[in-house]
Amino acid sequence: HAADVPTSDKERRQKEDARDSRKLARSLENGELRPIHIPDPGIEPLRSLCRLRGRSTPHIHRLKNRIKGHLKYYGIPMLEDSAYRRWSGPFIARLQALCSEPGPRSDYLSITLDALREESSRLALITRKLRAHCREGEAARITNLLRTIPGIGPKTAFTLYTELQEIGRFPNLDKLDSFLGLIPSTDSSGENEKATGITPRTNCRMRALLIEASWVAIRHDPELLRAFSELSRRMKKQAAIVRIARKLAARVAYVWRTGTPYKPAVPTD
Repeated sequence: HAADVPTSDKERRQKEDARDSRKLARSLENGELRPIHIPDPGIEPLRSLCRLRGRSTPHIHRLKNRIKGHLKYYGIPMLEDSAYRRWSGPFIARLQALCSEPGPRSDYLSITLDALREESSRLALITRKLRAHCREGEAARITNLLRTIPGIGPKTAFTLYTELQEIGRFPNLDKLDSFLGLIPSTDSSGENEKATGITPRTNCRMRALLIEASWVAIRHDPELLRAFSELSRRMKKQAAIVRIARKLAARVAYVWRTGTPYKPAVPTD
């Protein structure tokens, strides 16, 4: 990371290419620079496809919010229809019927609906391609293993596989949690130790996805639900779910390293 290169105040205030080159050469000679992970050439294109899917989903949400805002602004009561929650075919058809009247209001709705259909079709295509690529070879083996963990579905399994790529590059769980952004920032000095909240240094895709998966996991895994309930008694639920995400990451690492499907613990009396 560029911000991790040791830099003096003079080098920061008088930035020049020659000065930066000497700084990098000095840090490299002193062994202060750590190499980054080079993505596997076979997995990197799959990661790009997975990230493309991740960019498409928020765009669909924005388009749906624009349509709902448009309906609410003009007092159209269809927003109260429960069908809009799933944006079913009949609901889209009812929205399209509103575009029959000429005028800018109908034009706005028609254009936004067209964009929604186009983006939804693109998302479906990307998802089909991802599933096809993950049905064979190492990708199929790893993603199938990960999906045995409660809370880990196809989307999360694909993303974990393409972003982590090699679980062996993380020598311990602390390194994995650091990469996933599931550790606190600290501001400690001497005997004073202070945690200042969750670290901003993270793979943002992975942290959001694991926390989302953790909310699902506590609904299906009694052990995680019990841990979440105990944590929620002494901290906010948003902080407790981060602890659950760390437990989920530990399960991911174990299943991946051992190559064995996840088996829930048998409760003892």
